Parts: sequence; C-alpha cells; structure tokens
Amino acid sequence: DERIAVGEAMAGCVAYRVRGDSMLSEQIRSGDFIIVRADPAPRTGEIVVAWVNGEGCVVNKLSRGKLTSAAGWSHKLTPEDRLYGRLVAV
Repeated sequence: DERIAVGEAMAGCVAYRVRGDSMLSEQIRSGDFIIVRADPAPRTGEIVVAWVNGEGCVVNKLSRGKLTSAAGWSHKLTPEDRLYGRLVAV
C-alpha cells in the first residue's frame, strides 16, 4: 500500500499510477501519479479518469461526449461508462 503526502488543497482527491503512454502530449507518462478530484460534470477539454466498457480505467481528454487521446484513440461515452473525476495534478 503506497501513500503520497499532499496538502489540504488535495483533500478528498484520489491518486492513480499511470500505465501506458497515450497521454505523452499532456506530459503524463507511464509511472506518474495523477491526482483526481471527483466531478460529476467535467467540462469539455478537461482530462478525466473513466471506467470504459467495464474493461478498465483510462485517462483521456473529454470532448463533446467522448474521450479522446492525441494518439488517435477515441470512445463515445455510453451509459455503462463511468467518469470518476478530473485531473487536478500530476
């Protein structure tokens, strides 16, 4: 069980370790920790963490009802998908 010390401004946030390099254009690399704040309505252009197709978590940009990456991947959000929150720090 790993722990990360953060300030009060990050209270209520969750940290995830990134696997993969699909977000290199956003300076997010495999092995980085990202800090995510729960947000039921993230805005277009924000980087979000989502559970997609019941298969796993992804970190991608939200764009008009779909998730996209600079690597060309995209996924239209469905009722089965779940947005966990938006990125607040790397």
